Amino acid sequence: MASAPARRLMLNESREAHALSVRSTAAKALETVQWLLSPDHDERDECDGFAHADSGYGPGHYAPWAVPAFPHVGCRCMLRRGAPMLPGVHPSR
Repeated sequence: MASAPARRLMLNESREAHALSVRSTAAKALETVQWLLSPDHDERDECDGFAHADSGYGPGHYAPWAVPAFPHVGCRCMLRRGAPMLPGVHPSR
């Protein structure tokens, strides 16, 4: 079994690769990207702010080019494709 630092690095790199894929796919489809808190997330930190902030597309939704970077190593929050970014239409309304 891998050491704890090696496992943390592997998980971090996997999360970053997934996030890059989500951002690029959402950008091509003109969709928002939604910040999702990890089910294991039990302490309040920057991630809570990202998941609840409204950047104009609804709570936790960002334009693909404006998604915040993961704030800490070992963060298990995820990104997923969100709502269409239609001109003049706000998905949360």
